[in-house]
Amino acid sequence: MKPRPINAKPPKAIEEANEQSSLRVFANETEESMEILVYDRIGEDFWTGEGVRAKDVQAIMATAKGKPVHVRINSFGGDVYDGFQIYNALASHDAEVRATVEGIAFSAASFIAMAGDTLAMYRTSDFGIHEASTVAIGNKREMKSAYDWLATIDEHLLDIYTAKTGKDREWMNQMLTGESDGTVFSAEEAKEHGFADEIVDPKTEKSDGKKDKAASAARQLSNRFRNRLRKAAS
Repeated sequence: MKPRPINAKPPKAIEEANEQSSLRVFANETEESMEILVYDRIGEDFWTGEGVRAKDVQAIMATAKGKPVHVRINSFGGDVYDGFQIYNALASHDAEVRATVEGIAFSAASFIAMAGDTLAMYRTSDFGIHEASTVAIGNKREMKSAYDWLATIDEHLLDIYTAKTGKDREWMNQMLTGESDGTVFSAEEAKEHGFADEIVDPKTEKSDGKKDKAASAARQLSNRFRNRLRKAAS
């Protein structure tokens, strides 16, 4: 199914969100499930007006009550508070939420990925975390205020990442700090440290799927042959 904005007879909230966002949040909706594609920066880009905005995701989630949701991610992150709102919308959803990292989940996109009941990563994907950052101008009091604000955000990040992984805050804080600007984990490393739950290997899955189909066909032929033998013997 081709990704499309949710705009076929949408609720008013989605209509309003789509009118104000040039990229919008792309999603595939069926009667049974919802698929959301997070393939851009988190939050609205100041220059282009594009991006995955929290209000758009909230509007879509309002139509997904009771439906399983699959969040597919390839994003370097963006606005932390849009990220928190998207995380909260997904984490509080009343049905299963599955997240898959298809390229990278970095910065705000990484903690959005933590909202999934399960997180899968393609073997060639990456996962990155870092301390909050901003640009501040002003006197020493304003600099101190910015420092305290960033420290508060970092505590929120530690809450999210430690809840998912079971790691202690000291270890996680070291990963947030990193050698310069945080830490990037491969899919294997992310799984080892508890960020991810499973690794997707598309070639292996495709191969296994063919084997399963072949085995199923062989079983069906064998069963039909046995049934014929039984009928002939009766």
